[in-house]
Order: sequence, then structure tokens, then C-alpha cells
Amino acid sequence: MFKERMSRLLNAMVNNADFRKLCFDKATSVIQTSHDGILFSLFELEAQLVEQQIMELQLPDEDVRQEVERAFNFYRLQELAILR
Repeated sequence: MFKERMSRLLNAMVNNADFRKLCFDKATSVIQTSHDGILFSLFELEAQLVEQQIMELQLPDEDVRQEVERAFNFYRLQELAILR
């Protein structure tokens, strides 16, 4: 799963200079943070990629639904962690 996630990001970086710059900027700013900070930044980059793909109509409806559900679950887990 992680390999697939990274492949999607890398392929997007190869094909889109703006996204490549965004990833580079994000990576240089979080490289000195915690493991959790790095994972959160990876999630943010994936969300940015999905948003771009949705706007360009590159994702089938089922993939859009799965990505929205994944984002909801991620943010819900964050809320629960903050409450503890």
C-alpha cells in the first residue's frame, strides 16, 4: 500500500512541475520534524494530488468516494487523539 501511495505521488511529480515544487517545498520544511509530522505532510500531499485529480476529472466516482472517506477517517482520528 505504501509503495502504491509513493508511486502515485512520484508519477504526479514527474508529470506536473507545480506539484513537484509543492512536494519539494513541503519535504524541505518537514524533514526536521517528528515521524508523525512527516506522515501528516505525506497525507497533505496526497490530499492535494487527489484534489487536483478531481478538478481535472481524472478519478472515477468510486475513487473519489474512497478518497473522501479516507480523508474523513483521518481527520476523525485526529479529533479523537486530541480529545485524549
